[in-house]
Amino acid sequence: MATDPEIAERARTVARLLDGLGHFVEELEDRSICDWTAPWSAYTVGWTGSRTQFAETARERGLDPGRLDHYLGPMVYCHYVAAERYDKFDVWKIDGRQRSGHPRVRPAEGKP
Repeated sequence: MATDPEIAERARTVARLLDGLGHFVEELEDRSICDWTAPWSAYTVGWTGSRTQFAETARERGLDPGRLDHYLGPMVYCHYVAAERYDKFDVWKIDGRQRSGHPRVRPAEGKP
């Protein structure tokens, strides 16, 4: 995704100001300072693990986990349902791939 030219120019204006004040300023490609696969993988692990947390929390509060659609927001509920495609072995694979730099993992065999 390309950076909006107006945003880029405003950032460069601030950079010139900071440079004029004696700060060292250098323009970099974001990929050189952040491995975007790492945050995505961490998000996936959290997202997958939250499915179990939501169901357990519902049970602890005397709620039927099958009715979470009545309690969760639409996007959160969709994530909850989608996370059911993953099992604990998938989470282990995600975690292992996160540590090795390979962020993507497919659901377990036989799952949609």
